[in-house]
Amino acid sequence: MLASFSCKDQGEYHLACKKYTQSGDHVRAMKCLLKSSDTEKICYYATMTKQREIYILAANYLQNLDWHNDPEIMKKIIDFYSKVTLTASGIGRGGWMDASAAG
Repeated sequence: MLASFSCKDQGEYHLACKKYTQSGDHVRAMKCLLKSSDTEKICYYATMTKQREIYILAANYLQNLDWHNDPEIMKKIIDFYSKVTLTASGIGRGGWMDASAAG
């Protein structure tokens, strides 16, 4: 785990992600990927881990991109949110879905 912190502190986000994944800490691994801004790897990691919190982190990240002009990004956001049930936060019902339809 110490190696993960060291890699992250040095800006080696992909290596830190690998080390966190090896130690079983998928959330911290995803947060390292988010800092790297590597959209392709973020989507891949979310798809491979199949964890609710990881899907949410990935979808939230993708919302900060130009999803209005990129249908692939919008498709991924919808796909990730559809894989989680978010009744308490309102994201699954109303929230982002309504905003994207109106936008």
